[in-house]
Amino acid sequence: MEHDSNKRSGEKILIISLSGIGDLILFTPALPRLRKKFPEGEISLLVKKKEAAQVVKGHPCLDKVIVHDPQRASLGENLRFYLNLRKQRYDLSLSVFPAMTALNNLSTLAIGARERWVYCTGRSWRSLDFLNNRRIPYRHGKHRIEYNLAMVKAIVGEDEPYPAEDPREQVYIYYGQEPEQRARSDQTLHSLGLDSSQPLVGIHAGSGDDQPFKRWGEEKFALLADRIQTEFPFQVVLLGGPEEEGLSQRIARQMKTRPPAIAAGRCDLEQTLGLISRCGLLISNDSGVMNMAFALRTRILAIFGPTDDTCTRPLGNGDAYILKEFPCKPKCRIRYLYSKKCSLNYRCLKELSVDEVWETARKMLESLKR
Repeated sequence: MEHDSNKRSGEKILIISLSGIGDLILFTPALPRLRKKFPEGEISLLVKKKEAAQVVKGHPCLDKVIVHDPQRASLGENLRFYLNLRKQRYDLSLSVFPAMTALNNLSTLAIGARERWVYCTGRSWRSLDFLNNRRIPYRHGKHRIEYNLAMVKAIVGEDEPYPAEDPREQVYIYYGQEPEQRARSDQTLHSLGLDSSQPLVGIHAGSGDDQPFKRWGEEKFALLADRIQTEFPFQVVLLGGPEEEGLSQRIARQMKTRPPAIAAGRCDLEQTLGLISRCGLLISNDSGVMNMAFALRTRILAIFGPTDDTCTRPLGNGDAYILKEFPCKPKCRIRYLYSKKCSLNYRCLKELSVDEVWETARKMLESLKR
């Protein structure tokens, strides 16, 4: 599946984003820097899901978006797909951070660009990053936006002047460009039984179907939602993808106050973006939904467990995040990319209490009343 724009002359560049939508969103501030270096180049983007293509729809720095999920395709389908990409003879490929996986690096090898840029952790035997010829050593301590910008800076050259704008202001998501989208979001609110004139608080208790280790307890989210509806005149909506509908239903059943609206599994991507844009606050695990809220300038309270808060924390004005530090935290920042295991059985999330989260949430909710 391809979305093609006008043909260009010059270098052929392929951006590879085979992880989540959130990672792609955090790459978008790097796109103007790349386009500035290659004004006549053909810049294409490879993503796994059509929803990822949707969030970058209309981006002025992209010429083509290609959708292919190598994990769902058969061996024959993958062979035909990568052979076709290899025939494109890309001058350069770069992998959206983190991308330190064998799947990503096998894909870059199969595509066969002349220069193949990736980050590497020194665990080449696990990630196969040695298959690439332009490797940047990963060093902990930066945000993902900064890692992506640093890779583009390495590509374009150290002397390349960078725009003075805050990169946070260049985070892109395709929502709000069409006047009809506001009207459609009103329809979504109505279909969920929500009042468009009343303030809305979103909760995302999931983390994708393959990262349950990032989730705070569902019973704790239920207690938190009850407190919100008891102490504030706010409506609560539970957000997420189709795989998180059951999780949202379990949270709703455990609540003692009025039932929340459940959008998870009942709204498509555009409807979900519309709901997020209408929220005064989103309370979320470290997830793609959190990054969508960041791109939409919705205030965020993020809950972190074993993943790297330095790398993915929300950066918007008025955003906050909360975590419980344990001695294993620095090791988890690398380990979770590979094994998804924790030597302390995720105590950082299990011992984070509702009271601790509520203390920060209450202050943020109070500011919405003013």
